[in-house]
Amino acid sequence: MSLLENYKAPGPIAEQFIMDTKHELVGVMGPFGSGKTSACPIKGHYLTQLQVPMLSDGVRRSKGYVIRDTYRNLWDKTIPSWKDVFPDCKGWPFKGAKGGPATHVISWVQPNGDRCEMIVEFRAIGDQSYEEFAKGLYATWIWLNEGDSTPEAAIGPLLGRLGRYPQPHEIPEGAAKAPVALMFDFNAPLHTNWTVKRCMVNPKPLDRVYVQPSGFSPDAENMDALRKIRPDYYEHMALGMQDWEIARFIKNMPGYSRSGKPVYTDYARDLHVLEIGRPPRRGARIIFGGDAGSTPAGVFLELMPNGSLHPFAELVTEPGELDEADSFGKRCAATAAQLAPGSPVVAALDPSSWAHQSGVKGGISWALTFAKHSGFALWRPPTNDPLIRIAAVKYYLTHTAEGRALLQMNPEGLDTIIEGFVTGYKIKKLMGHDGEYHDKPDKGHFSHVHDGFQYGCMLARAGHEVMDQVILNQAAIIRAVQQQHSSHSGDDALAHHLDYG
Repeated sequence: MSLLENYKAPGPIAEQFIMDTKHELVGVMGPFGSGKTSACPIKGHYLTQLQVPMLSDGVRRSKGYVIRDTYRNLWDKTIPSWKDVFPDCKGWPFKGAKGGPATHVISWVQPNGDRCEMIVEFRAIGDQSYEEFAKGLYATWIWLNEGDSTPEAAIGPLLGRLGRYPQPHEIPEGAAKAPVALMFDFNAPLHTNWTVKRCMVNPKPLDRVYVQPSGFSPDAENMDALRKIRPDYYEHMALGMQDWEIARFIKNMPGYSRSGKPVYTDYARDLHVLEIGRPPRRGARIIFGGDAGSTPAGVFLELMPNGSLHPFAELVTEPGELDEADSFGKRCAATAAQLAPGSPVVAALDPSSWAHQSGVKGGISWALTFAKHSGFALWRPPTNDPLIRIAAVKYYLTHTAEGRALLQMNPEGLDTIIEGFVTGYKIKKLMGHDGEYHDKPDKGHFSHVHDGFQYGCMLARAGHEVMDQVILNQAAIIRAVQQQHSSHSGDDALAHHLDYG
């Protein structure tokens, strides 16, 4: 028999997950009760039908592995879910004792007469190393139930075992490669979980997570079944939950460590990150939003004619490293020359970087030193008030032009910015004060580039006319410097001409 004849996917997202044959690491994330778990056995069934008939007996055959962290979880949670889809019955023998490995063999005949067989092994990693555990697997597909609980270190070894079954001597010469999958289902995890960082923040070409709608959405999946339990299934469930539980387990939103909360709750990858990156327009005016100090960082932004903002590159100082204004300026100049050749660049820098400092070479300001070595025109933001800076970013997150969000980021070259939006840039909880938080974002690796991004957004909000005026002022600065005879007086002239907002 073919179960797919009678199976109805819980919704279009779950169906896309089942039918996906392109991605090898593929997951489905959904609320409680969304049908995501039952979709995984069905996906194994579907992949079996797509295997090449074996030379020895003409059967389309797959070998799948259902994996959990412990045998207790495997038998108490996963195997019952499996048997809800593929019961233990005559003709489908399920063999194994509780607390150990098990095997289930499912055979059926397709409507077109094709014979299919799915051999499924149930295993727990237990105390073994991931490499040792994976060595014995010869898999067509692998299912990680509650995949976010599987350590990321196991993913590479498990991916390496895909395509080991059927074995080469059973595959006809010239046969097309049949699809394989390391599949996983999970509820929305913490943002620090590998499923988010690897598959959602910056996914590789063969990685994909399908995200089901919120349980409160009109498009919520599996509602035909859930309404039979209770018409107000999710609304009733929410009555007994805290806000953070509702966000993760009903609204299907990855959560944050309860020691902090996100700065930008309006960020969504599908709205604010382009599917395919693009270079800036040739000759376009470019903004560089920068944060100064010994760990400088910044982001390059293209302000579009329709007012939208296109971040396309970042420069950061890696954790544990230091940099100075002159060398950072040179790095920025090289990046601009490579990615936006011929484009004028206006740098919006932290206002505190404009003060004369004894710690900066020559005793001049960090901003001036940066300008000399980058060649960028400078714009001094009117304030460094965090609320005003954050509001500038939120404007681009929440407003639209031509049907799209004003913020449209490249998917590559902005790893720290994007990870900061997702998890790293947050407001910490006050110790000993339940439900109370600090009044500004936490300082750290992500805050440097996000501070710079905020200054860049402030300049973008000021508009093209201000940028044009800054560029004209830069020309005046160059003329002033050319008229000076000593390096000290030249620096004074630069400082004088740069003293504008």
